[in-house]
Amino acid sequence: MAKQQDLPARRPDSMSNFAAPPMETIRVGFIGVGNRGLTAVKRVSGLPGIEVAALGDVQDVQVEAARQAVRDAGRPGACHAFSGSAESWKGVCDDSGVDVVYIASPAMLHAEMALYALRAGKHVLVEVPGAQTVDEAWEIVETCEKARRHCMMLENCCYGEMEMLAREKGGHGGMDYIMDLRWCHCLHKGLPLDMDVYDLASWSSVVPCSAASDRQGGVPIELPDFTRGAWRTAHPADIGDVDPQSMD
Repeated sequence: MAKQQDLPARRPDSMSNFAAPPMETIRVGFIGVGNRGLTAVKRVSGLPGIEVAALGDVQDVQVEAARQAVRDAGRPGACHAFSGSAESWKGVCDDSGVDVVYIASPAMLHAEMALYALRAGKHVLVEVPGAQTVDEAWEIVETCEKARRHCMMLENCCYGEMEMLAREKGGHGGMDYIMDLRWCHCLHKGLPLDMDVYDLASWSSVVPCSAASDRQGGVPIELPDFTRGAWRTAHPADIGDVDPQSMD
């Protein structure tokens, strides 16, 4: 094992253990409020300290359904609506009243939308996968480092024994709810998120690297080190347990 003095100095632009200033109120804008996105709106609307600031979807009817869900939850928030065209989602990212963009659109649009949101100065939460190619993954990493904003992929196991037990016993949405509660808690407290942009890039690259291996007869394909060595100087973050009652 390398001695501490042998380790490289931590890169100043590394997003490992990155923490943004605490947010008393988290203003969330959603892109893609169809089936899964609408479920996310309903789930996140119930979290403490959340305002639904904006909703974007190509279909007007989906945006209206999501606005009604927010009203039904009795949550505050501007709930600006952006719909009607394939470019409407950009309004969510450009909205000055949005702190965090939650992307639940079709998978092939995730990288483009995450990049646009990061460049607009927003934190990003994106459904699986965060990217569909290694090049997209690298671009997200580099853009995230430059923007100094979180970019987290909402990856979790939904249907294992423990996850189904959480859904059955917890009276909520199972692991989706727990993951949303975690990022909400971390943003409130100014703590690192459970998964960072390097996790997003690495997990998203598994499929394209596997496909490349298959095309070459099964030869091993090494995943890129998206941290460029920064993992060697990162340390576990003490983010503690979450008590939803204490967050109200």
